[in-house]
Amino acid sequence: MKFPAALPRACTPVKSAAMDVRSISRDEYLADLAVHAAGLAFGIIGAAVLIVLASLQGRATPIVTVSIYSAGLVAMLTCSAIYNIFQPAQRTSWLRRMDHAAIFVMIAGSCTPFALQGPEGWRIVELVVLWVVALAAAGIKLFRPGRYERAMIWLYLALGWGGAAILAQQIAELPMGAAVMLALGGVLYSIGVIFHQWDSLKFSNAVWHVFVLAAAICHYGAIMGGVVYAQP
Repeated sequence: MKFPAALPRACTPVKSAAMDVRSISRDEYLADLAVHAAGLAFGIIGAAVLIVLASLQGRATPIVTVSIYSAGLVAMLTCSAIYNIFQPAQRTSWLRRMDHAAIFVMIAGSCTPFALQGPEGWRIVELVVLWVVALAAAGIKLFRPGRYERAMIWLYLALGWGGAAILAQQIAELPMGAAVMLALGGVLYSIGVIFHQWDSLKFSNAVWHVFVLAAAICHYGAIMGGVVYAQP
């Protein structure tokens, strides 16, 4: 497979419509491709392992919640890989829309296993708030492409950290290791946004996706230790 010396820069969730788009080199494209390949392998294998281990615990709630989380994680990694591999030039491309919308689904899915460990009644409120916001934002990304671009990047962060605030009681009851992994994942996502914005930096797209993958691994570890292997 041959690549041109420079490839068009993919439009990412933090780029505004008015912002200039630079070209990326073949090495940058291949580096990002490698990160996505590693991410897909982690997502698919990790999801299967997580669901099997949850099933072995014999409790219905962890099986359901980790399945929701796994579906969101794999959807996000798959949409990101397809979009960044093909890099459509149109800002309204359905590949771009699905990539951006899947991020909201992944965030809500990552919160779901912890939300369902909360008190009865209140955990339903938590889930409704998280998923209503996530699905509404995903709907905007799918059906109103290019709108509210700058606001949406803040909404990604607000949904993630706001979800952590809503789930404060459940997080406080997690094993220390799981709580640390959960917090570290949030920090990594937030730092990664800097590189996502830093379009002039060479390999910025690959670096951003490395941060996403590292954060996803942290949250995977938090769910493994805080949900799958948590004491009933």
